[in-house]
Amino acid sequence: LTARAHAFGVLVGLDVPIALDQQNAFRLLTKTGSFDEEMASIQRSIDYVMQASFDHLGTELGFSEFTHPSAEQMLDWINVAVDHLASAFNRRLYAKVHCSNDQVAKGFVDPRTGEPLNFNFLPHYADPRLGVMIHTVQMYGLEDPAPLYHNANFTYMLDFLVFESAFRKIVWYPETAYWVNSDINVPLGLPVCGARRVDDMHLIWSRLAALSAPSRANF
Repeated sequence: LTARAHAFGVLVGLDVPIALDQQNAFRLLTKTGSFDEEMASIQRSIDYVMQASFDHLGTELGFSEFTHPSAEQMLDWINVAVDHLASAFNRRLYAKVHCSNDQVAKGFVDPRTGEPLNFNFLPHYADPRLGVMIHTVQMYGLEDPAPLYHNANFTYMLDFLVFESAFRKIVWYPETAYWVNSDINVPLGLPVCGARRVDDMHLIWSRLAALSAPSRANF
């Protein structure tokens, strides 16, 4: 499949969690143990999936959208994966920055405020070769009321996107069709989805000003 896509000039990526086991996902880290054992597990799993010659890999933070290991452990796993994918395959790893709220990366502060860091923003402290995918959910725009995942809106995600764009590669990754409920069968038939994404991109471009615009991928 990847060879066929490459023949058409299409880049192909794979989303492969490090330790997240939500929805029975395949994981790079198959078993926790000593750091050396964990590093070897992540490297072996990357070697396995890269037999398909993917152009980049994406990954997830934590054990689920709401649970996670220590911030130090998660950061170690991310950095091992970034380094091995870059050094062995000259490819980039992207970490999804989710909008699930009320999780803190203990021992880390938000450099903008000095307050405890949102666990989803932990990639700020990762290897600079890591890219990030800023991910919001359902049809809500970046400035709309968004009463889900303990959020009032997603403006803080826009703020992080703009801030982090000075440090690393950014991909804007909004949920244009929500896979769980009402719009799953007709996402392109609901004008509100496309309209909110167009408005979001204009908003992002206006905020980034002289900085380069992020890449874009639809969920």
